[in-house]
Amino acid sequence: MGGAMTPTWNGKARGTFIGLTLSHGIGEMARAVFEGIAFGLKDNVDRFAELGINADTVRIVGGATKSPFWCQMKADVLGKPLVATKNPEGAAIGAAMLASVAEGNFANLDEAAEAMVELGATYEPDLNNKAAYDEAYARYYECYYTMEPFFNKYYKA
Repeated sequence: MGGAMTPTWNGKARGTFIGLTLSHGIGEMARAVFEGIAFGLKDNVDRFAELGINADTVRIVGGATKSPFWCQMKADVLGKPLVATKNPEGAAIGAAMLASVAEGNFANLDEAAEAMVELGATYEPDLNNKAAYDEAYARYYECYYTMEPFFNKYYKA
């Protein structure tokens, strides 16, 4: 709701709800927010694949790892297994890993990760949801690029 982040980096972008009818309620709107963020993750994973960085499994960190519902949604959107870290404080652990390597406690980040990162739950994608999410993602992607000139014209970063 406060701008588009990776991979588009557009601080002028704003949150939108497309296709609402009188039959939609707060539950559908809340789900749309979760799905929009999951689609942003898919955009990143797809961009990595375009660069030749493919991942059979995606690891996730942060507070969202505490929501099995959202983790499962992300796995379904990506069509890939997601593995959550047990400790949601990814930034702090990453900083500690960098410091530990810099101080010589570990030879490299792989060694530091092996010692400092504990993996938690794995979420396997429900491939029965793939076609619906692929269609919804295509709409999401088209809507963003259709709305981008509007955001750029009327909003400040």
